[in-house]
Amino acid sequence: MDQSPGWTELSSPSASLSNPGCDTGSNEELLATQRGSDGGNNERLVSLKEMSLLDIQQAKYVKGIHTFTKEVESFEPEKDKLVQKRKAIDDELETLRKRQKVSEDKLMEATKALKAERAEAGISDKLWLQYEAFCASSFLQPTPGEGSLAIEREPNEEFNNCESAKSWAERFPSLYAEAIRAARKGSTAALEMLVALPDADDRGESGKMFEFAYEEPLDSGLAQMGGLWKFRASHDLSKPIKSEEKRASLIQRYNFPFEVKNKDQTESSSNAKHQLGYRK
Repeated sequence: MDQSPGWTELSSPSASLSNPGCDTGSNEELLATQRGSDGGNNERLVSLKEMSLLDIQQAKYVKGIHTFTKEVESFEPEKDKLVQKRKAIDDELETLRKRQKVSEDKLMEATKALKAERAEAGISDKLWLQYEAFCASSFLQPTPGEGSLAIEREPNEEFNNCESAKSWAERFPSLYAEAIRAARKGSTAALEMLVALPDADDRGESGKMFEFAYEEPLDSGLAQMGGLWKFRASHDLSKPIKSEEKRASLIQRYNFPFEVKNKDQTESSSNAKHQLGYRK
């Protein structure tokens, strides 16, 4: 039946392919159904072999090809923007990595210098690690408020004696052993460490007051992060003793190779520190 040109469409249910695996006795072809543009019900099956090159170029029998093409192309501008953003982020990351590497190198140099200073002062890595572990103890995590605390009178409270309590040397055996060993070799820093630490044999018969100092960050750029409170010394509340007296006691007790200062030397040293603006 003759029909007008330009009214064809693909009807999927009407299309079939020959099955080379089955012997049907006839060769079936992929067919297209053509409908009249006048809305009539007249149909005829046309072999795809009869399609022209123009029909194929215009995708005459495939619906939506041009719509899908435009849709795919519409993503390109947004994709290009994201690629540019990714490049900018990659550049920023690379710059940040370089700055971080410079800071890491500086930190490594400073760490080596500090380690060399400690070694020069007779403080081994093992001793320093033990001292840091002591300072990181839970009872040495201060949350002080603003202002200073002044003790105007000697406390007279009674402290309960804990027979099962461990001494400080039993709690931190390596710390005290390494500090005593270093002081016996002439390390002034190790002796000062022992003066600052609680007495090795103390089992908590009396109360302790721990002294801390606030250290501002060395880098002014980190000022907004705040400084640190660091342990400085411990003091016996029931039997207060001056640092110089404790130093002399330790020298005599462990036979350290240091000179014991007499009272006049101690007072002279104390006056000199006050004249220089020294504050404990």
